[in-house]
Amino acid sequence: MKKIFGLLIIICSCLTLNAQIIKGSILLGGQIFYYNSNINYGTTQPNQKNKSGDFNISAGKASKENSVLGFYVTYGNWKANNNYNGNYFINSKVNQYNFGLFYRQYKNLARDFYFFAEAGVAYISAIQTDTDTLGNNKVKYTQSGGQLNLTPGISYKIF
Repeated sequence: MKKIFGLLIIICSCLTLNAQIIKGSILLGGQIFYYNSNINYGTTQPNQKNKSGDFNISAGKASKENSVLGFYVTYGNWKANNNYNGNYFINSKVNQYNFGLFYRQYKNLARDFYFFAEAGVAYISAIQTDTDTLGNNKVKYTQSGGQLNLTPGISYKIF
């Protein structure tokens, strides 16, 4: 029993002592997202096609142990063909850009695995163009605004 208890103490200390994000560490990350769908109505209504994708890059620096302050940039593209808006079928295209800052606090789960909570603020800009199915411009929207977010997650420290 003493051997098992001693082994557990050694394992737990190895997991907690060596797995810290130290002050001055650099965080580099990113995300890629892609979505594609085709809706076949099986009627005279044309099939609806949707495609979207996002690309995100983030970077930060540990301001103190297990705390990171950083920024991110996101580009998103969305296309929808043959959407019925109540009057006619339209094709829509959206380009969106996000620029933001975040603060992330980490809690060690196991060696190099962390739970984190992230708070952030961002500026969002988007341009949407709607055309009819013949390609004639119907409407062009320009949107901008802000975003506040709180995000939980799990991360793994590679280096």
